[in-house]
Amino acid sequence: LKNLPGWISGERVLYVGKGEVDAVVDFSGIGEGDVAVTEDGAAVEITLPAPTLDEPTLDLDTSYVVEHDRGIADRFQGSDIERRAQRKAVEQMIAAAEGGDTGMVERAETNTTAMLEALFTAAEFETVEVTFEKSAE
Repeated sequence: LKNLPGWISGERVLYVGKGEVDAVVDFSGIGEGDVAVTEDGAAVEITLPAPTLDEPTLDLDTSYVVEHDRGIADRFQGSDIERRAQRKAVEQMIAAAEGGDTGMVERAETNTTAMLEALFTAAEFETVEVTFEKSAE
């Protein structure tokens, strides 16, 4: 059936997948050696793991099929093409997030640093230094 025209046999779908991928900093592995307070108690140095990308989430309520074409021979059988399109959308979300131009990792570092500076400044530390480990990639 490969050599038949698409109107006889074949299937294609145009799918708009909407969702999100977050960059996260995992605080769960932070130990005593990762937080250092100066003797005078004026400064704190914090070493954190590099931000990573979380699992993407595809929002099925806002994602949708724009167009679904099926050849005559395929109209009478089941299809999993929408499910395959959803998987492809998730793969594309990951690729877009990993493609260095998004700035997601940098924003995660900036936001985490700002949050920790606000937290420790409120705890009366004069200086807060946040360092991120290099990613394992």
